[in-house]
Amino acid sequence: MRRLVLLWGICATIVVALAAPDDRTVVIVSWDGGKPSVIRDLAQRGELPTIRSMMADGSYTFAAETIVPSSTLPSHASMLTGLSPRRHGVAWNDYRPGKGAVTVTTVLGFAKRAGLRTAMVFSKKKLVHLIRPGTVDVAEYIRGDADKVAEVAVRVLENQKPHVLFVHFRDPDSAGHGFGWGSEARGIPPSDEFLVALRRCDRALGDIVAALKRDGRWTRTLLIVTADHGGHDRRHGTVNPEDVRIPWIAAGGLAAKAGELSRSVRTMDTAATALVALGLPTPDNWDGKPVWAALRDRKERILPQGDEIRRR
Repeated sequence: MRRLVLLWGICATIVVALAAPDDRTVVIVSWDGGKPSVIRDLAQRGELPTIRSMMADGSYTFAAETIVPSSTLPSHASMLTGLSPRRHGVAWNDYRPGKGAVTVTTVLGFAKRAGLRTAMVFSKKKLVHLIRPGTVDVAEYIRGDADKVAEVAVRVLENQKPHVLFVHFRDPDSAGHGFGWGSEARGIPPSDEFLVALRRCDRALGDIVAALKRDGRWTRTLLIVTADHGGHDRRHGTVNPEDVRIPWIAAGGLAAKAGELSRSVRTMDTAATALVALGLPTPDNWDGKPVWAALRDRKERILPQGDEIRRR
């Protein structure tokens, strides 16, 4: 009997070890319309100090890719579900209450299943379609710029202490549509308004990083900064590389200091990387795969294929 009790204790310990540690934090920050070539250039010139610091202390690529067509809502659905649009089913790009929520499990849903706290702070109403019932503890839709979004995100971090936080800045997209992303192919520089939007996002991002450090959580955090799409002239959504390329930067205590990544990164990989950082298994039928080179903890855990993928 004693041997059976001992065996049960060992099994219980293994189960706990495979569960998500409740002292880890993953923050995914999306700069909507954040054109990677411009972000890289500004960071290298020291005009985006937060991004520059993340690049120096973490892993990054400015050649990651989003989906085609690169529309905001489908792209964010792929970012948070690890699936292509054909599989997650979010094919519309505006707020449609009758559509309901995405029908597949997001990274926030998997975190909730593991007993972790989750939150979203976003600045476009249509992103509510990514909130499945029972998967997000705190959801804040902010009608404001990145500074206001970051203010609320910091408050959520300090008060609710989520293990997974998704933050969305709309500023670059608004400036791109209104004044222009520029065009590398035609030698047209980005508009001044677009540059101002990126600097504002960097300042707001710095507030979030400062809050994580102030709370002593930075050493157990994976912070991913990425985007849903880039843009050219005043539009996006085409196969133009300026539309499809996105930034992908990982930093924090759970990130590897690998510098520029040599492997390709897709937006679906964000969800898988977030799960691994939390100590959770990734579904083996996801399109996205963890970016192992960007992580310090590289112990692979795979969730057997089940009912996670449910088509419409």
